[in-house]
Amino acid sequence: MKIGILSVFHETNTFSPIPTDIDDFKKSTWLTGSAIIKTFEGTRTPIGGFLEIIRERGYEAVPLFAAHATPAGVVMHEVFQEIRLNVRKQLKDHPEIDALALELHGAHIVEGIEDPEAILCAEIRELIGEKPLAVVTDFHANMTPERLKSATIWSGYRTNPHVDTYEAAVRALENLFFYIDSNEKPEFSFVRVPVIFPPISQSTGDAPFKGIIERAKELQEKFELRDLIVHGGYSFSDVPYAGLSFTALGDSKNRVKRELALLELAKLVWESKNVVTQEIVDIDKVMQLVSSGACDNKRYAIADTSDNINGGSAGDSTHVLAPLLGSGLKVLTTICDPAAIDLLDGVKISESIDLFLGGYSHPTVGSPLRVSAQLMWKGNGEYVHEGRMNHGASYSIGKAAWVRVNTVDILIQSFAQQPNDLAQFKIAGINPTEYEVIVLKGAAALRANWQSLVDEFVNASSPGITDCVLERLNYVNLANNVWPLDKKITPSFDVAHI
Repeated sequence: MKIGILSVFHETNTFSPIPTDIDDFKKSTWLTGSAIIKTFEGTRTPIGGFLEIIRERGYEAVPLFAAHATPAGVVMHEVFQEIRLNVRKQLKDHPEIDALALELHGAHIVEGIEDPEAILCAEIRELIGEKPLAVVTDFHANMTPERLKSATIWSGYRTNPHVDTYEAAVRALENLFFYIDSNEKPEFSFVRVPVIFPPISQSTGDAPFKGIIERAKELQEKFELRDLIVHGGYSFSDVPYAGLSFTALGDSKNRVKRELALLELAKLVWESKNVVTQEIVDIDKVMQLVSSGACDNKRYAIADTSDNINGGSAGDSTHVLAPLLGSGLKVLTTICDPAAIDLLDGVKISESIDLFLGGYSHPTVGSPLRVSAQLMWKGNGEYVHEGRMNHGASYSIGKAAWVRVNTVDILIQSFAQQPNDLAQFKIAGINPTEYEVIVLKGAAALRANWQSLVDEFVNASSPGITDCVLERLNYVNLANNVWPLDKKITPSFDVAHI
């Protein structure tokens, strides 16, 4: 059997003023054919999972097309058209495939198109006819039933931080092979819950999602379902269907059980929507905490949640950095500033230069900081993830530099990349364990590799397009559609069967 592999992956922040263009994809992932295998084989990623299970089965992988970009603003219409052309060409050029494995994000938005992934799935279905199609999506998918109509199998990550992306892809294809081998016809049931959660409340190791995930697994086993997917939702895409939802996979014999499971989970979410386990702390309190902690020899990680790169922020906020520059604390952080990198081109190691850092992407991210910076290192920002999350996957922050301002060490990126892995700092020879405070531009995903290295994680709150106080964002489509934006909303749990 020949299994085609496709991947179109973007998490779109509709509050970002920075559109996602073709260069953003090509700086990250824009691959066809054998280059996909070369890039992803042996990695703990969805494509890595597809490749491994296909090999184990003795089948043949046919890599077609992969397009990924770092989370940012709405994808430009012409970019989506180019993606569609590539998908269509690859599928037409490879009529020999017997089935297709597809990776999507689930929160991809295009100029003028609210649900491009439904369109893409429908076009793929038209091109492949009745051939089986297995799809895997991110935990933060804003799911729609329209997408399910085009798929044979759907699966999704069960963890946040996402440390099971490989396993989710394997599960998707295992379920596909089950239905191919058994000749049974799979069916979906779907329900949306009118609730959105900020990223820091979506850790699957904490309430409420820990309990939601555990109950979903129990109900899947109890009702003998093939899969029961928790789509956690992505709060920074202001589209009418955004929010938490569930998809159950089974067959005609367990439709009633699927509906019972989904209704129970929907009610559980609604009843636990007020549960808060991760406190958001304002900057003044953050400074008090880390200053007192330094006296007790504690190491702090500050999650700069309002400059969450994996949520679509530009990585250039100065709100957290500004008060730390004169604190006397030994601090490590990152900032994305291509203009600063260009100014460092003629500077030698150990020399100092006056720079303006950050504060350029959006009015809410703070003012640029004027600093006298000593250059410690500069070079190529390519690295490979060493930790649990996407282990073995390659990343790049473009041209990079390490500068020192007072007691603060800053890794300057020319291409924003969330520091989920210590390897990003190792490219410059930086040892993060030597610092009292580490400021990381992200939210829950950071904890996969950083939690064990620090004594305490603090979630810093400040203005920004990934503000975890959702009521401070300028929602339009969701304003009267979901809790907590509408505290008076009455839930209606309508189960769709596909």
